[in-house]
Amino acid sequence: MIFPIDLASLLSHASGFYPWTSSGYSRTSAMPDLVQVLAGEEPAENYHSFRGFDPEAGTRFSDFNYVLLEKYLEDKTGRKLAELAREKIFEKLALNSTFFGFPVSEDIASGHVREGPGVEGIWYKYPEQAARGLWSTPTDYLKFVVELVECARGKKDGLLSPELARQMLSPQAPGSGYGFRLEGEHERFKIYMKGKTHGYRSALLIYPSLGQGVVLMTNSENGGVLIDEVLRGLSAIYDWPDFKPEEKTLFRLDASVYKQYSGRYQVNDSYFLDVSCEDYYLIVHPTGQSPTKFYVETQSIFFSVDPLIRIKFNFDETNQVTGLVLWQEDYEVRAKKIS
Repeated sequence: MIFPIDLASLLSHASGFYPWTSSGYSRTSAMPDLVQVLAGEEPAENYHSFRGFDPEAGTRFSDFNYVLLEKYLEDKTGRKLAELAREKIFEKLALNSTFFGFPVSEDIASGHVREGPGVEGIWYKYPEQAARGLWSTPTDYLKFVVELVECARGKKDGLLSPELARQMLSPQAPGSGYGFRLEGEHERFKIYMKGKTHGYRSALLIYPSLGQGVVLMTNSENGGVLIDEVLRGLSAIYDWPDFKPEEKTLFRLDASVYKQYSGRYQVNDSYFLDVSCEDYYLIVHPTGQSPTKFYVETQSIFFSVDPLIRIKFNFDETNQVTGLVLWQEDYEVRAKKIS
């Protein structure tokens, strides 16, 4: 059976590709071309793009959408994405610190992994340029998005025609326009997107009707925690309709429940989570890190406040605790209870 894929569905992540995010390649690793990425062939480290393909699945954010778009553009024009973007966008808007490709200078802020050390080789390579290969600054990127908003409002001789800009910034699939996540209505309507590559985290938030927004970029995989805190602070200052602090009701479980969760949980041979209980909360002490208090959310789920982390305890058929799962943003850790 043949399923048609059009440009609109690719741009809005509604084509049917399974959710996939490229993990990138170190600067010393062999790098696949776009055909190898789509086919899942070495040296590509991903599965075939049509594994799990489902055209009826609705919006599923996948880098494969933009890999295929990039391949289409290059085949159609005979030119590389970096060259096209520089001529059609970056030079027109004087985005002098924005480019697709690989930095030619080492004057780039080194990325940092979640555990703290710098990324091997400062930064990673991404053959999936349209999905993960953009380098920019907050000022440049904000200038680009503001241009799109102004075009949608009727700006003449802008980067895009008003009709095309409005189409780009209108929902084409649930929660998605052409390239951006779109949420809310009227004054609550926002253009919102988070980005991540190996060692870096970023976020874009624009409220067009309010004339306010922010672009945040960090050079750490822990940057998402800082980004969320900044968004909450800005929301409090400017009274934005989103990103308010979430209030949770604290309550106490029976002491026996806390005690059954206490013990040592093993993530790997050198990383453990030691869990103890005190009064109405748990204390989780990861290897080499400071302990953190976790409060009750449900009978088996607990949360910490700063940073926001959630853990869920798992049980076997005899109702004995077998392990836990820890979530922080898109980061997941599973640990087995060993004592």
